[in-house]
Amino acid sequence: MGFFEANLHCLKNPLTFEGRASRSEFWYCILGQTISFFVIFVAGFVFAIQGILNGGEAPAILSNRNLWVAASVVYLYVCAVQISVSVRRLHDTDHSGWWYWIMLVPFIGFIWYILLMAKPSDQGRNEYGSGPATAKRVAPKVAVRSRRGQLDLDDDFDWGEGVAIMAAAETQREEMRRARAADLRALRQSRMPS
Repeated sequence: MGFFEANLHCLKNPLTFEGRASRSEFWYCILGQTISFFVIFVAGFVFAIQGILNGGEAPAILSNRNLWVAASVVYLYVCAVQISVSVRRLHDTDHSGWWYWIMLVPFIGFIWYILLMAKPSDQGRNEYGSGPATAKRVAPKVAVRSRRGQLDLDDDFDWGEGVAIMAAAETQREEMRRARAADLRALRQSRMPS
């Protein structure tokens, strides 16, 4: 999911706490909010400097009550967007949305929250639904053992097949460990005096 697509999706769904949000959707949304707040901060700073240069009077735009009410509403809307995308991101890592409030724990809460947000997505379906729609994962070049035993570079490596190959290799390694352990037990028993 791209930057603009992620931000539009988040802004259109400010109170959607169900489902899942990918890492890219979450971080692009946070980046968009950070850029927006930075622009607003710079604009406020420029207005404040303008007021200082005008003899200490605040510009008329800063004393407009309707502007402050609108800014407060926008701020609450952005907070709702941030909470909802965080909850959906937690769902994507198979955590309850209540983990969002870990940030209230002094010192380590925010660090723990960042670690949860950076955690890779749960593959496939979890209790919060299917994974976010992502492009088919394809490795650029993967060495695969051919039928003749040679290593070939395969451009269209299927991750599902790769996982199956890795699982088969792990099973084979486990069988070899068990066989070695059985051989060692037999060797120890043969050396023991009867």
